[in-house]
Parts: sequence; structure tokens; C-alpha cells
Amino acid sequence: MKKILINTLSANAQSKQDLQNTINNLNQQVGQLKAMLDAKSEQLDQANQTIADLRQKLASGAAAAQKPATYRDSIADLIEKYTNCASWQETLKYVMEPERVRPIMQKYYADQGFSPTIWTAEEILKEGFKRFSGKSHTIYKCRNFYAVQTPDGYRLDWEASVEYNPVTHTELADKIGQSAEIRGYFHYASYYDNDYFRGFTADVDDTFFLTEKGSAIDKRLFAMLKNGADIDMILKVKSLRDSEGNQYFLITDIISTSFSKY
Repeated sequence: MKKILINTLSANAQSKQDLQNTINNLNQQVGQLKAMLDAKSEQLDQANQTIADLRQKLASGAAAAQKPATYRDSIADLIEKYTNCASWQETLKYVMEPERVRPIMQKYYADQGFSPTIWTAEEILKEGFKRFSGKSHTIYKCRNFYAVQTPDGYRLDWEASVEYNPVTHTELADKIGQSAEIRGYFHYASYYDNDYFRGFTADVDDTFFLTEKGSAIDKRLFAMLKNGADIDMILKVKSLRDSEGNQYFLITDIISTSFSKY
């Protein structure tokens, strides 16, 4: 009996040890599984962050692809939108000082009609661009379009682009002593009037724009035009006389060395 009891106690002790070993093994497995789960969870977080970063880059790349990359692209896009407008009123959102030029445009197109030549950005990009430093803005010319660089983007100088003159030189010719600002392509004409004036023309037959010889305006214009240059400018001129079919104007100021006042 005593021997049986000892054997039973020994068996029970062994059984408890086995159970404890099993528990220890299970705890170890649980620890390992938890560590693996934590690692997988971290990998999942990293993967989700990578996906988010890639989506952001993709969105940024798509947005960047939609934006013009250079000033040429920006101006070409502007001209395309401007020339594809169905009415002059629609073009106002693409021009400088739209409220100021609205009444001028209304009168201009009432007389001239609105029928712009349509240009695509691709066609414009094949053209040459010229850069001017204006009074307060940088100006770019492409064909007859003048684009002004502003903090809000590029806008067209409508008056320069259509070569707008409030008063033409022929209208001014009959108003002796009166002044006006005239846009024109000026070049040196090697013409003298009584040795007091030097002559310049604007591709208009029998029309002479004169300067007081030796004056600051005379020297400046002569320096720009003496080598045969043909420059688009805005000059302030005063009607002198209309004699023997020739029209004479005195240049009193150089407003701009391009068609744009900006």
C-alpha cells in the first residue's frame, strides 16, 4: 500500500511538471507569435505609409504635368485661350486692366468687328519670343502678341497687341499744335528739315516724325535706329504742319520702346 501511494505521488509530480512544461512552451510560442504580429503590424504601417507617399507623389506629378513648365509654355497657353474666345467680352479675363480697356475694346470691335486669328499653343511655340524690360513689368512679344508677366500670371496687353492708337497720325495731322501718343514701327529716315530737325518715319509714306537736332530725344532715337533698326515704339508727337502732301510731327517724348506701356 505504501509503495502504491509513493508511485501515485511520483506520477502526480511528473504530471504537474509536464503540465508546467507545456504551459511554458505555450507561453513561449505566444511570445513568439506576438513578436511576429508586432513585426507584421510595423511592416503593414510602413507599407501603408509608402502607399500614401507614392499617391502624393503621383498627384503632385500629375499636377506638375498640367502646369506649363516655362514662360514660353505659359504664354503659348495664354494666347491659345485668348484667340479661341468666341467674343471680345470673353477675352477680358486674359488681358491687362480689363475694366479700363472694356470701353475701348467695345468701341474698337464695333468699328473693326471681332474675328481673331485662332492660334494653338503648339503653333505659338514654333515662333520667336522677344523680351522687354518695361516700366514695372517684364514683357514678352510673340508675333503681334504682347504678354505681360504679373504676380498673378501672364496677361495680354490688348492695346499693344492690336496696335491701338486713340488718335491716328492722319487724324492728328489736321490738328496743328496738338499732341498725342502714337504707336508705330519707327526707323531712321536720314531726313533733315532746315538743318534743325532729324527725321524718322513709321512706314508711312510722306510722313515725317522730327526731333530737335542735338536734343536728348534726338540722340537717343538716333542711337537706337542709326544702324537700320526698325523698332516698335510709343512716341508722344505734336502736329507741326501738313505741307505739300507731307505730314510733319515733332517728337516730344519717348513713352515706350515697345508697344506696351507696362
